Amino acid sequence: MFARNDRCESLVLNDLGATKIAGTLKVHAHRRFAKTAVAEYDDTTHEITLDAGTVRLVDRKTKKTIVVGAGAVVDAESSGGTNLKRVRLVRAVHVGDTDLVEAPPFTFEVHPRSLTLQQVKLASGELGFASGNMVIHAKEGAPAFDDLAKLGLSLDTVNRSDVPERSPEVKVKQDELSAEVTSIALASHADDPSIDRGRRRLTVKWKIAVDSTAMEARLGDKATGKDAERTVKAERAKVMKGLACDGIQLVTNKTTRSAWNKGDAGKACALLDAVEGTDFVLSYDIDRYEIPVALSYAVGKTKTFSPIASEALMAFDAR
Repeated sequence: MFARNDRCESLVLNDLGATKIAGTLKVHAHRRFAKTAVAEYDDTTHEITLDAGTVRLVDRKTKKTIVVGAGAVVDAESSGGTNLKRVRLVRAVHVGDTDLVEAPPFTFEVHPRSLTLQQVKLASGELGFASGNMVIHAKEGAPAFDDLAKLGLSLDTVNRSDVPERSPEVKVKQDELSAEVTSIALASHADDPSIDRGRRRLTVKWKIAVDSTAMEARLGDKATGKDAERTVKAERAKVMKGLACDGIQLVTNKTTRSAWNKGDAGKACALLDAVEGTDFVLSYDIDRYEIPVALSYAVGKTKTFSPIASEALMAFDAR
């Protein structure tokens, strides 16, 4: 069972305790139609039936089949029900054997982390995150979701590695504005009854600050002149826009989510016009088998994709 963005859920670490995924794939198909024929047919030599907008003719002797769309029939006579007594075709149709053909077996082996999340190396040399056949990566700083095959990758040959045990550091620096993630925690309904059953909540705590001393030093005489107070206040408001606290999104192996309490985060960061620093918390509700991958936000006008994927955020909680 693999994670697919639109078809099934990915499993989390230790859900099955898989140590190896291997198998053999065989492809069965009908032979490709190769012959052509144009003629009038009747039920003496052929069994003729009308089936869901197509006409099927089976040679009673050779069992070869002709399949043609109803639009290619100029004339036909029914013998009752879906059976036809005769039919005349206006154009060539393809004829071929109905026997199945089988491709040579293909043996494969993929890493068990394919069931959850793993780091993979893209053709560009950059790292992405693969969950099943879906790759989550940064494209011009923004999150992108692509199929492995679209990127020219295959689960059995891709250059892969495990995600780190703990989430990497997330730090932001824009002019005199600085921010960093101080903690990341994942909770379920058993930890917090306010969380809906079958859902989990990712809580990301941030610390953000504006260095007034450095800002005033950069402004120079403008920070001590006649209009100093207004100038400093206007510059501080500009610096505060370096990071929109309520615009930080969570990227998972399925989608991109906004924090349900982003309004509170925005209000907390608005306090920076009067204080040097403050803390704010962003909470994201995700599905049971949804895996956190990264945080997406803009620093100034630059889009940023900061990975947070870790084994700690994939741990299965049986409660």
